Amino acid sequence: MGSPTFYFYPAGWSTLQTITLPRVSRLEPVQQPQLTTLTTANLGMVQVSYGVRRLWRITLERDSMLSDAGRARWRALHALVSHLETGGAVGFATDHSKAYAGYSAGSYVLGGSSVVWQGNAFAPWNASAAPVAGDDLLIEQAPMYGRTECHKVASITGRTIALSGTTLQFDHNGTSAIIRNAGFFPALRLAADRYTPPMTNEHGIIHSLELTLEMDAAIYAPVDAYGLADFGLGGTGAAQYNAGGNLEALLSAKRGRTGKASTPRISSSYLLQSSGKVSR
Repeated sequence: MGSPTFYFYPAGWSTLQTITLPRVSRLEPVQQPQLTTLTTANLGMVQVSYGVRRLWRITLERDSMLSDAGRARWRALHALVSHLETGGAVGFATDHSKAYAGYSAGSYVLGGSSVVWQGNAFAPWNASAAPVAGDDLLIEQAPMYGRTECHKVASITGRTIALSGTTLQFDHNGTSAIIRNAGFFPALRLAADRYTPPMTNEHGIIHSLELTLEMDAAIYAPVDAYGLADFGLGGTGAAQYNAGGNLEALLSAKRGRTGKASTPRISSSYLLQSSGKVSR
């Protein structure tokens, strides 16, 4: 695993803050399918799906507090945890060089051997991050639809990503799809119902971090038809002047954005709001 990195914007800032971890001890999906099972009069079974809550448990175990670097991480993580505990959002990459995610362009149909995307929407976090041959690529619909599939990248030409060995398993037309590296999670929030104290400290010698974070559904809302990949998120230097500059402003804007697609549809942004499952 490369350089595991958190990305966040302290409240009101547009300047990106990053924290690089020496390792990730565990990265566990703890998804929560929203299923209701009904029994019919003849004892048949009917299942109704309301989508999938996408959660991950991210753990850093036993990082030394006796080294300058380890103690600096311990101090920095206090701000990250406080940001999450007060409703903030963060991004996370298991490898900083793979911090890319973008949105679909064109049709994604069952059996397709390639996908077209609009580019890395999170380029200010790493301008050089892009799919390369051999990467594991996830194609995800919004959580209320819940479908996800994983493919190996064969090659990329322009904005067309060729898939290796397998073809698309789902028809993604009519839903907003996000394309991301399998180790990149662009908009995570603290899952309040899965909360446990995130930081532990063993006698000032070692510290550990354990967070259960959930992908914010707003990140899946479609982008406008002009197709700008870069949202104008703030980088590590001066603040940006477009798109609000920080992750929380972006998520708020996407919740209120109708969006346009290559074919007429009800936007995921509208559906997510009307479902009643999304807070401010």
